[in-house]
Amino acid sequence: MIARLKDKALSQAIAYAINRKIEKFGTVSSLRIDSVEKRIGMELELRGEPGPIHLTVHGYQLLESEGHFFLAAERIESSREWIDIAAREYLRGQRVEIPQRFAGVIRKFL
Repeated sequence: MIARLKDKALSQAIAYAINRKIEKFGTVSSLRIDSVEKRIGMELELRGEPGPIHLTVHGYQLLESEGHFFLAAERIESSREWIDIAAREYLRGQRVEIPQRFAGVIRKFL
């Protein structure tokens, strides 16, 4: 029960952070976190795509550096091959900063 509540709160923070990062391309329409499996499932509505894109992040990590929080992913899979390729080429080793307003929620996960 507590884990699900934490996952839901963290889902909101991460969806917000990703939406800020991809706003030129589209939006995250849904996002679910499984903190036990370290997996994030999401649907994206991207401009120019006829329907939603399903994306799964495997082996995510929440990191803290100098008072800032980040999300990093081990592996990303999607329902579009071109996104799989772009994720391997451009997202491997990258971190997405989570806004400071969610710091209290994030600290509970670290």
